[in-house]
Amino acid sequence: MTDALTTPQQVTSVEDRWRTASLWAGPAAAVCVVLMAVAIAMTGGDELKMATAPAALGSTLAGLAALVLMGFGLVSLAVRLPELRRGFGLLAWFVAATGTALNAGGQWTQLFALPGLARSAPELAVNGIDTVQAGYIASFLVLALGGVLLGIALKRAGAGRLGSILTIIGGVMMVAPLPARWTVLAIGISVLARRR
Repeated sequence: MTDALTTPQQVTSVEDRWRTASLWAGPAAAVCVVLMAVAIAMTGGDELKMATAPAALGSTLAGLAALVLMGFGLVSLAVRLPELRRGFGLLAWFVAATGTALNAGGQWTQLFALPGLARSAPELAVNGIDTVQAGYIASFLVLALGGVLLGIALKRAGAGRLGSILTIIGGVMMVAPLPARWTVLAIGISVLARRR
C-alpha cells in the first residue's frame, strides 16, 4: 500500500484551476467583440441605445468575464514563472495586473452604471463624466504599459513566442480607440495558458 502523500493527486491544484480558467479569457473576449458588433448593427451605433441594448450589455458582461479570467491567467503565469516574481518581471506583472483590475472596474461601471445613466441622465450617458473618462484613459494606459512590459518579460522568460508577441501587440492596441481594446491581450493570456 502506498502512502497517500506519495501518490499523484487526483484533485487539480489551485494553479491548474487558474490556468484552466485563463484558457477562457480569449474566447470570452471574442464573444464580447461579436456581441458588440451585433449591438452596433441593431442600434446603428447610437450611444444611448447601446447603453441599454441587450447585445451591448451581453458584450460588456463577456468583456468583464474576459478581464477577470485574464486576472486568473496573470496569477497562473506568476506561479509558473519565477521570472515574474522578481526584478523586471515582477514590475511588468504588477503593472499588467493593475491595468487588468482597472479595466475590469471600467467594464463593471459600463455594465451597471451606464444603463441607469441612460435612463435618468441621458446626456451623461452619451457625453460621459470628465473624471470617469479620465479614469478610463488612465486604465487603458496602465494596461498598455503593462501588456508591453509583460510581453517583454515573458519573452525573456521563454514563456512562449506567440503568447509573448500577442501580449506586446495587445499592449500597444490598448492606446487605439477601439471597443474591447484588450481583446488581443486576453487572447495572448489564453495562448500562454495552453503551455505547460
